[in-house]
Amino acid sequence: MRNARRLCALAYAFVVVVFSQAVLAGDPIRADPRLTPGAVLTTDTTIVCQHGYSASVRHTSGRMKAAIYREYGVVHGSGHYEIDHLIPLSIGGADVAANLWP
Repeated sequence: MRNARRLCALAYAFVVVVFSQAVLAGDPIRADPRLTPGAVLTTDTTIVCQHGYSASVRHTSGRMKAAIYREYGVVHGSGHYEIDHLIPLSIGGADVAANLWP
């Protein structure tokens, strides 16, 4: 239970940092909660804290990335954006469209 609270606190802090960075940078794109509500794969720290965990669950296809760019109205290939996870894989976020944004 304690680890789950710590994980939730870390996820919350990360989201705050991500949004504040976008605001401070003048970036017009922020995660839209209707398109990217976030998704969690696991909160089990014995799993997410294993060496190589993030790489083992990172399988975002080019087709999925293209779909995310389209949903956000971003011209893919401009080099200004990359697809990222709202809830990072390293703290249990899922590698699904609901957790991705440019």
